[in-house]
Amino acid sequence: MKRVIMMLSASGFVLALAMASWAQVKVLPTRTVTIAGTVETIDHAKRVVTIRTPTDTFVTVDVPEVAKRFDELKVGDKVKATYNNNVTVRLKPPGEPAVDTTKVATTGGEGERPGGMASMERTMTATIAAIDKTTSSITFVGPNEWKYSRHVVDPKVFDQVKVGDRVDITWLTDVTVAVLSEAPSAAPPAMAAGVSHLVLEAPTNGTQNKEFVIVAEVRDSAGQPVNGVPVEFSVEEPDWQKNISFTPQRSMTETNGEAHTLVLPNMTGIVHITARAGGQAMTARITFSGAGSTGAGR
Repeated sequence: MKRVIMMLSASGFVLALAMASWAQVKVLPTRTVTIAGTVETIDHAKRVVTIRTPTDTFVTVDVPEVAKRFDELKVGDKVKATYNNNVTVRLKPPGEPAVDTTKVATTGGEGERPGGMASMERTMTATIAAIDKTTSSITFVGPNEWKYSRHVVDPKVFDQVKVGDRVDITWLTDVTVAVLSEAPSAAPPAMAAGVSHLVLEAPTNGTQNKEFVIVAEVRDSAGQPVNGVPVEFSVEEPDWQKNISFTPQRSMTETNGEAHTLVLPNMTGIVHITARAGGQAMTARITFSGAGSTGAGR
């Protein structure tokens, strides 16, 4: 199965607690992550791009609202995204007001290709909710039910903090996206015309919040597998459109004629999942129940 990696927004990056003293502001080492690959899917409404790397790993990237020329990005573009993340942590004096601020800036790409840089600075007051010395971890809680647990590198930290202490955490993240080469022109209609048979392999039952794979198989009029055909996966029920995800939503058939997608349902009930390719469509009816449940229903 292909791996799927979620690339989080600024407040989800690594917070490594290895400070010598909480009495001072501590700047943690910069973390840089570079992703290169091909744009596999684009969700314009949610501003989410799925990149397929050369190792067949799918990386999902959240594109900030401030990023310009996002609508010019196309499936098939060769892109490189670089994240630089700086974190500072400060123990907050008693009585000091809480903060929760965000600052954003953007620079558009130059030339004909989309791209550019977006930066975001987020400062949040968090409270230490739990300290677990056996696992060397501290759990923080913040605004809007934000919760984060992190391994502590320096054991001396446990002697300097207690449950209830507050800290200001500042993330400074910049994201640079460059389109290395644009997607080739759309395939001629003759390729789609080769699709004569479409089979959708999917279970009849599933469990809420549990991922599973469905497979669409494309064959021509001679019964031979068709390679390089785009297959779109979707649901028709409005309630389900925001409560189920496909990674990727648009998949290409391989040499065996198969296209795969990873499905994650976020609620229970009955849904109809449809695969479409070259004018053909096939629908599967799946019933999702909660963990430990045997019946359907939402």
